[in-house]
Amino acid sequence: VNTRFHNHFKLGDTDIGKNIYAYYPEPMRAHHISSDRSVLDRGQSLESFEEILGEGGSKIFHQVYKFPLGIVSGKRLIGGLALNITNQVKGRQEIIKERSQFQSFMENAPLLAWITDGDGVLQFMNSRFRNAYNYTDAHLYQKLGTVTPLSEKEKSLLPNKCVLEQQQRADFFDQRVDKDGEVHYYKTYKFPVCDLEGNIMEGGQSMEITSELLAQHELKRSNELFEYAGKATRDVIWDWDLKEDKIR
Repeated sequence: VNTRFHNHFKLGDTDIGKNIYAYYPEPMRAHHISSDRSVLDRGQSLESFEEILGEGGSKIFHQVYKFPLGIVSGKRLIGGLALNITNQVKGRQEIIKERSQFQSFMENAPLLAWITDGDGVLQFMNSRFRNAYNYTDAHLYQKLGTVTPLSEKEKSLLPNKCVLEQQQRADFFDQRVDKDGEVHYYKTYKFPVCDLEGNIMEGGQSMEITSELLAQHELKRSNELFEYAGKATRDVIWDWDLKEDKIR
């Protein structure tokens, strides 16, 4: 055994030559007996993933490799390597957690959301985006316009040079006609997104504002009618006889 193994299991010099299984914690013992037998029976290397509890109850993760070493003094020997991958696993778990939170947020946000790279390859889309553009998983990780020809409303999804090269935000209004012929109005934002490798991609969010615009239109129309009625009232010519208290 090397020093790390020696220290991890708190072995002394007198422990060398004894049955190693006696030093494994109970949850690990059965697994190692089984994996050792598999290596001997098949004569092949074996790779496995191991999770143990360290001091204070913290989890420690190992990538374990076992392999046959041949026969020495009539005994078949097994070699083993265990790599501590705790930091990598925890880092990956954090990434998975962040991605899960991001996915949940995007799925429940009241907007269309998507991400494309500089070549226009679709990297992410939420359900509202899928439904609005009738996209499927076949469109994901494909360049816009390759699965199906780009429609007029899809052209606004193409990468914006200002966003990618100057890393500036862009926003604009656009309108889209649904399959029933109804017009919907959207406020769209595009902004730079940096991936784990430092590549700049383009994020997009589009929020429907049809009901707000209709409400503003109705309010404007009501104000115009009110002002018209007021003007009409002011233009009426009338006279008030103070002695008789009558309007003539």
